[in-house]
Amino acid sequence: MSNKLHFTKFANMNLEIGSFIKSINSIDKVYVNVVKPMRDPGLKSSFMEKDSHILLVEDNIGDMELIKIMLEEIKIPAKSLLLATTLNEAIAYVVSKKNISIIILDLTLPDCYGIDTVKTIRNFFPDNPIIVLTGMHDEKGAMNALREGAQDYLIKGDSDSRTLERVIRFAIERQLNITKLNHASEEIKKSKEEILRKNEQLRSLSAYLQNIRENERTTIAREIHDELGQQLTGLKMDVAWINKRIGHDEPTKMKLNGMLSLIDQTISSVRRISTELRPDILDDLGLIAALEWQNEEYQKRSGIRSIFNNNVEELPFSKNIATGIFRIFQETLTNIARHAHASEIITTFELINKNLVMTIVDDGQGFDQNEVSEKKTLGLIGMKERAFMIGGELYIESAKNKGTTSILVVPLLTQ
Repeated sequence: MSNKLHFTKFANMNLEIGSFIKSINSIDKVYVNVVKPMRDPGLKSSFMEKDSHILLVEDNIGDMELIKIMLEEIKIPAKSLLLATTLNEAIAYVVSKKNISIIILDLTLPDCYGIDTVKTIRNFFPDNPIIVLTGMHDEKGAMNALREGAQDYLIKGDSDSRTLERVIRFAIERQLNITKLNHASEEIKKSKEEILRKNEQLRSLSAYLQNIRENERTTIAREIHDELGQQLTGLKMDVAWINKRIGHDEPTKMKLNGMLSLIDQTISSVRRISTELRPDILDDLGLIAALEWQNEEYQKRSGIRSIFNNNVEELPFSKNIATGIFRIFQETLTNIARHAHASEIITTFELINKNLVMTIVDDGQGFDQNEVSEKKTLGLIGMKERAFMIGGELYIESAKNKGTTSILVVPLLTQ
């Protein structure tokens, strides 16, 4: 019997392998930490290491002996071979803890036939290279074997042992590359999951700090309004009492009148500061009334025509939702006053498909969204993050000299 085998490869099979190798090489450029170990020349001869084995799954005794002779010709001794004549015998090596470098697999076994043989072996040996060595001349079957994880598909025949050596070396090296990439992918997946977990923690912390800040603003606003307001009112009453009893001392009366005027201005400032910290109307009359009030106040102070169209009946908004929507509205109006140079603002508050939608349109100078994205403007990022924290999303559309449209969408399910 000739001690040679013939290995026939299909052209389209090579194309598929070549495409796969290109994809590996492109990934190599990205994952630098994987490049060196994947290209280590020592990997090519790992199947000849002292403690490594080749698992030969072949039920034909004649073919098995021939393959053993050819492996010996390429310096692989018989003691390095693990032999199996059935699929079940091969699977039994999984628990043997043997260092298996490669599997040479026939597809016509007594207990399994065809592509199912490759599937089963791949399931039990996920990281080991598989070379199919069979007498089945089936191009479609060869392609399916490659898709199921085989490294090569060879036809029994005549060829020299050097060809077999090259095929084994290539199969081991490529499988090691794939294993390295799989491990790298797992690490990247874990890293992404860790980043997502950290982001969730940061968002939870941000929401917690926002709630603390709102609570502090409410407390400070109440103390300023109640404590300082009452003290100023008492001071005003005392000055007014003195003013009535001062007689006809005009210089003193003028001074007292000036003090009364200053006290009135201070009381107005206290009320304004208290309201800016936390409007009483938001807690007393609800979100819609607070939005309408804020719109009127903004129009008075900025001189910009501001129209508020409400198409929603008052709903029992939670405190966090109401505060979030109000603050986004407030911040948007502030941004328009600072940057837009607008002459008119139209705000629409409506219910669309079980979503609360607040649309704010101004006729200002607008801005280039790409430039703003590159600058990572903290104000816009903060508004979008606040929208996210109340279960909504904020969309901003703008272009230079075409105004800006801000759309806040909050699902009612978050209520």
